[in-house]
Amino acid sequence: KLQFLYLIGVFCCVMPALDIVSAAAGAGAGLALGWCAFARGRAAPAPEGAPLQESAVNQVEPDPRRKVEADGTMFYDDENELGEVQEGSKMLPGNVYGEVVRRMPLVCVDVVIRNAEGKVLILKRGMHPVKGYWWLPGGRMLKGETFFRAAVRKCHQETGILCKPLKLLGMYNTIFPTSSWDDDEAKGTHTVNAVVLMDIGRGDVKIDETSTSHRWIDADVASAEAEGYDRYIVEQLRRMAAAGLA
Repeated sequence: KLQFLYLIGVFCCVMPALDIVSAAAGAGAGLALGWCAFARGRAAPAPEGAPLQESAVNQVEPDPRRKVEADGTMFYDDENELGEVQEGSKMLPGNVYGEVVRRMPLVCVDVVIRNAEGKVLILKRGMHPVKGYWWLPGGRMLKGETFFRAAVRKCHQETGILCKPLKLLGMYNTIFPTSSWDDDEAKGTHTVNAVVLMDIGRGDVKIDETSTSHRWIDADVASAEAEGYDRYIVEQLRRMAAAGLA
């Protein structure tokens, strides 16, 4: 009888422990199965043909009919509408433009004008940021312009010549210590420049108020370096030579 009572006592003690172990094992298995399902849900690719989840960012629909311009410009809607330069962007108020120059990079286009003899036109600048330097014609782009359209406009504005754009020679990031808009708080000019090679069309050189003189130089790297012209000019001549255009 004592043995029987002892067995009953052991049974009563063991069963709760087994229940706890079973419960723990069940919980662990459930967690493992849940994690596997979660991992499979994250890693498994969507079935082929299944719709992708809508992105929070609006996507521009690709349109194979839209061409890329010769200078790399891409319009994402009607070219005539997007390429129209608004009057308000042609001449900003001085205080607004000065603040832009002091606080932000400007997008500009510079032009390498080549004449029938293969010489290149350079200007001696009369304004900062390169006042007193021999430089290329050029300046700020207007909203809506392609590189080539801006190059044609700046070429005519600063030299009086009508030119034909040929090739985008390169893109440059230039940072100068001065501007015409410096104040006590901010100084300097930061420009991102597209350089366009152009063939001379018609007209005589008539520089505007941004320059003090002009000259035609040989499109030869060695002679430009010997004359001490800025590396910006020399680099364009080097690129012309590499492309067989000098």
